[in-house]
Amino acid sequence: MKLKQFLSCITIILLVTGIFPLQVFAASDAAMTGDGSPANPYTVMTLEQLDAVRNNLSSHYKLGADIDASETAGWNGGEGFEPVGGNGNASSRFTGTFDGAGHVIQNLTVNRPMTEFVGLFGIVGSGGMIKDVGLVGGSITGNSVTGGLVGYGIAGSSISSSYSSVSVNGSVYVGGLTGRHDGAVSDSYATGPVSGTAVVGGLAGDLEGADVIRSYASGEVNASGGHAGGLAGINAGSTIIQSYAIGAVSGIDTAGGLVGMTDYGLIRQSYASGAVKGSGYAGGLVGSNNGALIEQSFWDQEAAGQSGACGNNTDGYGVTCPSTGLATMQALVPNSYSGWDFTNVWFMIEGSTRPFLRSEWSQRITNTHQLQLMTMNPGVNYTLARDIDFGTVFTDNNRSDMWATRHGEGSGFAPVGNMSNPYVAEFDGSNHLIGNMVINRPATDFVGLFGNLGSGGVVRNVGLEGGFVSGRSSTGALVGESYGGTIAQSYSSVDVSGTNNVGGVVGQNNIGGIVSQSFATGSIAGQYAVGGLVGRNERGAINDAYSTGFVNGISEVGGLAGRNVGSINRAYSVGKVTAAEGSVGGLVGRNFEPVISGRYNSQTSGHGDADKGIPRTTAEMKQRATFEPDWDFVHIWTIEEGKVYPALRDFIGNIGRDVAPPTVVSAVMDVEQPDRILLHFDEEVRLTDADGVMIESDGVGTTIIDVEGESTKILAFTVSDAFEQGAEVIFSYDALLGNIVDLAGNPMSSLAGQIVYKLPVIGIMMKKADASDYENGGWTNQSVTVIANVEAGAGDMAEFFYTLNGGLEQAYTNGSPIVITEEGTNSLTFQVTDRAGHTVSVELEVKIDKSPPSVIYAPSGSETQASSASPTVTADDAASGVNASTLQYVWTTDASPPSSGWTPFVSGTGLAKSGVDGDWYLHIRVSDAAGNESVRVSDRFRLMSRTGSEGGNSGAGGYQLPKGTYLVGMNGGTVTFDGGQIFFPADAISRTFYLKITEVADPNTLPLSDGQRLVSRVFEVTKDQAGEFDKDVSIHLQFDFESVRDEGTEVLLCWLNEETGQWMPLDNRKVDWEKGVAGGTTNHFTKFAVIAVTEEKAETDVRFTDIQGHWAEKSIVELAEKGALHGYTDGSFMPDLEITRAEFAVILVQALDYTDKEGKTFNDMANHWARHAVSTAHAYGVVHGYNDNTFAPDDPITREQMTKMIMNALQLETKPFVRTFADQNKISKWAREAVAAAAESGLIIGYPDNTIRPQAHATRAEAASLIGRLL
Repeated sequence: MKLKQFLSCITIILLVTGIFPLQVFAASDAAMTGDGSPANPYTVMTLEQLDAVRNNLSSHYKLGADIDASETAGWNGGEGFEPVGGNGNASSRFTGTFDGAGHVIQNLTVNRPMTEFVGLFGIVGSGGMIKDVGLVGGSITGNSVTGGLVGYGIAGSSISSSYSSVSVNGSVYVGGLTGRHDGAVSDSYATGPVSGTAVVGGLAGDLEGADVIRSYASGEVNASGGHAGGLAGINAGSTIIQSYAIGAVSGIDTAGGLVGMTDYGLIRQSYASGAVKGSGYAGGLVGSNNGALIEQSFWDQEAAGQSGACGNNTDGYGVTCPSTGLATMQALVPNSYSGWDFTNVWFMIEGSTRPFLRSEWSQRITNTHQLQLMTMNPGVNYTLARDIDFGTVFTDNNRSDMWATRHGEGSGFAPVGNMSNPYVAEFDGSNHLIGNMVINRPATDFVGLFGNLGSGGVVRNVGLEGGFVSGRSSTGALVGESYGGTIAQSYSSVDVSGTNNVGGVVGQNNIGGIVSQSFATGSIAGQYAVGGLVGRNERGAINDAYSTGFVNGISEVGGLAGRNVGSINRAYSVGKVTAAEGSVGGLVGRNFEPVISGRYNSQTSGHGDADKGIPRTTAEMKQRATFEPDWDFVHIWTIEEGKVYPALRDFIGNIGRDVAPPTVVSAVMDVEQPDRILLHFDEEVRLTDADGVMIESDGVGTTIIDVEGESTKILAFTVSDAFEQGAEVIFSYDALLGNIVDLAGNPMSSLAGQIVYKLPVIGIMMKKADASDYENGGWTNQSVTVIANVEAGAGDMAEFFYTLNGGLEQAYTNGSPIVITEEGTNSLTFQVTDRAGHTVSVELEVKIDKSPPSVIYAPSGSETQASSASPTVTADDAASGVNASTLQYVWTTDASPPSSGWTPFVSGTGLAKSGVDGDWYLHIRVSDAAGNESVRVSDRFRLMSRTGSEGGNSGAGGYQLPKGTYLVGMNGGTVTFDGGQIFFPADAISRTFYLKITEVADPNTLPLSDGQRLVSRVFEVTKDQAGEFDKDVSIHLQFDFESVRDEGTEVLLCWLNEETGQWMPLDNRKVDWEKGVAGGTTNHFTKFAVIAVTEEKAETDVRFTDIQGHWAEKSIVELAEKGALHGYTDGSFMPDLEITRAEFAVILVQALDYTDKEGKTFNDMANHWARHAVSTAHAYGVVHGYNDNTFAPDDPITREQMTKMIMNALQLETKPFVRTFADQNKISKWAREAVAAAAESGLIIGYPDNTIRPQAHATRAEAASLIGRLL
């Protein structure tokens, strides 16, 4: 009691004896709107208006904007802002209302160390109210009774929903929010450091009969004398309820984590965790307790370094100190806080944080606590009101903070949102930064500022700087996993580590996720699917983004994305990328989908793969042309060419960020000073000396005696001796030894072998059409492509030309192809002259022979029976000559080429065969020097020692053939038999053969489908030579025309497919109803008959089981009803299945009702089921094949091939592009005009992302849609 009386006396003396300084008033023109009444308060918009509040201390005020008070540091001769009320005058009291309306006053300076009652408000009298205002930055210095917001709050005054983060210094009664308070404090806090002589508290220096509820302090408290407390220095008869302090406390006499000393009063449901040091009484909760009731309150024994709640509990007051001490890990568990309400009052993330007050939560985030409290409700929108900086919270040496984290220990910030409760609202950083955030959870999946961003969730306009993020799978600085969420206009410069799916901004961008206009610069480390921006892009989208940091992993490691199964549009990366094994790439580690307009730095990344983004040099990456035309440099991107990489416009932390090293544009000899070379850079550079630089002349190092250039784009190096004329001069640079940097400090990379001058060297590459190498002067049967390239001195070329076969000199562009197709010996000469007048030439010889050797038999077969045969065989080649080592022959009884038994022989010799009866063929194979091969077979030689048997037809030797057997020669002819006729064109087959025609005795055993019936006799036709005919033969059969004249019956000449049991119509069918003859063509023999088919009305209601609701449903049904396309036996259509070139040709021919017409039969279509349709399409000019021999019928058709066929069918005039597609540069040259015409006519419309995807495989639905639009 005596102590309380003593302190009260000190207070009265200070009030009575205060000095009254001359006040400085605001300018008269600082008028405010409003009348100062409660209903219409004065609105404070400027610092001058704030300064004028002291002119009327009983009025009501409201902040209408944030106030920047930086200039107050120079006010009043360095004393700064004059407090409103007080300021040494005990009778000057603010008794009105000051409503901050959520605004802040920034960087306020009050520097009055000899003045009492100091703060923004010196004294707030009874009835005075301060609410909803923040004091950020700056400093408050006074003498006695000094606080950040209020010096002295008299009984009846109140502070609510307010805070101060300024540093506060004074002597006695010093507090972070208020120096002394006798009124009420609610829902308020202070975070700045507080220091004084005595009675010093993080929130309040002295509480006299005050009521404090739901408030906290986190600043460090230092008292050189006694009574220091984390929340209050002294609690004299006051109540402290549901409040906490986490700052470190240091005092001499009494020091407590929450309160330094009590004199009666109440402390209920409160806690402290700050480290406490004191030479007198020191306690984890209270330094010295003198009669205060302490209920349901706790302290962290480990963090505080105090084993007892109270350093002293004075006897005689009849109370104890019953607080509970907790170990740090216990302090992170709700069950440790017995009796506390975690539903309405408190909130904590078990195992991750200490208890927060639920009243701290706000959708408008102003501090680190509120940032963490987004976890309370991940379903609402949040906005950053200012930059959020964790400072040293996670990296200091104590665990007293809300996350119990210090350097090397603790988990740090707890991610917002998880798999079961993802963040699904909008977080708008408002272009603010979050600084020094640490997440250290290497055993946890889905780690980032947001652990899980759900569908519809948005994170935008925020940057992360400082700190680090460590997790396990799906770890990113900003988002661990985005499943359908959006990340936009955001970035991170922090380092990230994890195992799988690790990225600089987001670990995994899952189905539907979007990352746009964002970037990352931190180093990224993981194991699998590791990327500078995104670890794994799984059916998500990355648009207009980049990364610059070092990326390291085991496999699927990329500068931008580790694994891409989604879309990447307009993105780049420049960081170094390393992987222990497996897939790795400068832009994408492992790619499954096309990368649209992606670039990466091949020099800094250490990679050069071109199938996952386009590699470019550092110099190229600093040029706008490298990214155009696909990139928008008007609205999205900007670039300072030659100096920095592209940057995103109007974006925090982005403009002016320079990580691009300088590059050498050229190195040339100074023509005026032959002892000096000039090094040209793409941006200004500087260096201190020539360390790391080497200049060689014809392989010999030179001595550098001078270097010129500072903050310039040209460095000049002078050597001791002038370079000899024509000498090869090379410049090299070792970055480890050198000091060439740009003005941003980025070091130049090492450079080896930069040519300053070298005699031009013409490099020649010669390739055959099959891409194999061609040797100069050798024979080949293919066209040859020749490419010349001046490998050194290319920039000094004065003239470069070529001549072909002695023709005129023609200008040649370095690296352009010359294709030689003319047969014979072709001479080709290249000649280059540099600017120094030196001339170098190369002469080449290209020999082409495409004609195979000729083979002459004398004779070629004999149908006359003989006991032996000995034809003379001569091989000749007029161009490249016969390769004698390839001459081989073999006798066989089969006209088909054998695989073995070949014997060498000499051209012009007789090759005898005797002693064996039968039909014999002489096979010859020979190649010329160009590789053209001839494989020939003679006509038949008939060897037998006796005549043939009785027969129905005459054989070549005069003997009678069996009945139904006919001899057919190479000149063809007509075979007439009872029931029909067969016509053979000349050269239908390359040898004489026997034909046998047999009527099927019992046709009833043959299969027939519903609606089919036989209307003719059935004949089986065979021949004694295997294989199909080289030309189709015509078959005509008589049929019973009287029985099929009914309407609705179709007559077809068919052949029986023995494998399927179906009768197949012949090609080129014709019916002569007058004569009762049906005809057609075929290239093989089997059973033949005339089939009558009863036609049924086509089903108009075509239904497939899998097209309902499909975007192409209408086109599919229309073509199916037309009979142009069909489904599968299970009733499905499979619209998204790829369609082959042959299938599309068949559908097109049927849809356009083309009649059969004989066109080209490609080599790979001879036995194909669709050969007739493709041949018809060729005849109508619809298809052309890959070349003269190849159609590739079973290849999936591409969208550009499909479009080309359609335009061929339409025969419309082609035209150049008017509409621009994002990927039109990928359209093959041969298809460009067709695609352009189709686009202009509306046949094709492209995809929603403005791409045409010309190389993509077309589906059955797309084919139906396109043909439907055609019709």
